[in-house]
Amino acid sequence: MYDIDYHRVLEASDTAPDEFTDWSVTHMGLTRLPYKGEGEKVGVLDTGCDTEHPDLIDVETRDMITGGIPVITQQMNGHGTFVTGQIVASMYNKQGVTGAAPMATALHARVLYGNALDYYRRHMDSDLAMAIRMCVDDGCGVINMSLGGPDRSPVMVSAVSYAVDHGVILVAAAGNERMMGSPYASYPAAYTQVISVASANSHDLPAWFSTQGIAGLAPEEQPEVAIASHNYYWGCLPGAMYGRMTGTSMASPMLAAVALLWRQARQSQNNMPEGEGVTRGFRSWLRRVSDDTNLNGWDAELGFGTLLLSSDECDTFGAAAPE
Repeated sequence: MYDIDYHRVLEASDTAPDEFTDWSVTHMGLTRLPYKGEGEKVGVLDTGCDTEHPDLIDVETRDMITGGIPVITQQMNGHGTFVTGQIVASMYNKQGVTGAAPMATALHARVLYGNALDYYRRHMDSDLAMAIRMCVDDGCGVINMSLGGPDRSPVMVSAVSYAVDHGVILVAAAGNERMMGSPYASYPAAYTQVISVASANSHDLPAWFSTQGIAGLAPEEQPEVAIASHNYYWGCLPGAMYGRMTGTSMASPMLAAVALLWRQARQSQNNMPEGEGVTRGFRSWLRRVSDDTNLNGWDAELGFGTLLLSSDECDTFGAAAPE
């Protein structure tokens, strides 16, 4: 069983206010980078995307759910639209929000209904694994999965390995179970080849909802890096609407966008690794630049810290780690 990880939409509007719409992008330091994701492609595995939204008209979509459901049910759930917009919302239409990697392209694969129907589905692991392989074969360099469940799946282990072996960076939400029995291992975030993303608050300390890892697991099976947000992220909602949401579901796509920028930088510098070296290189870079904001060293709440790029780190963004 998988489920999406998000809290309710706190506010919705037909316009997005200027205040705080790009708070996280600015807070991480991404506005100082020359990279916008050009030439890169992200696969978003989620609940579907409203491709008629004015900020998302260039997004490709595929339906991975056998049998499908009425379109209205898909459109009523804004999770996938919101997540996709965080990464690639257009910077050219001069309205709404702008994604953290707005010049990247996106393939959105609907793998979840986003409602109670997901609890009764069979073959969910197979659908998700098939979507991962499709994104890899379609040229995606990064795959975001703002979803999770408690079970480890052999078919997913195989698909994850297939992606990483082909040089694809996999990013997943750590989960929002802190108040419901955390610590907790949420898959796919807990797979060792997937980068698990926690949430920090606006003070760069652990968010009250962000899942804490289980003591004794390897660091790669727990939250590895945190993304900070100011109260709630602003993003796209179906029907040309905008709103604000929070959760590790919203932190994960921000890191996926950073992965796209990192890939573009490495490509431009002609120092892109090959195969599994791509994930290894990105993971090494994350550990090097993450800020230990709660002064615990590595821990099961923020992992190696909150992603905050200094001016020097922006100047050397994408550079290979020193030997």
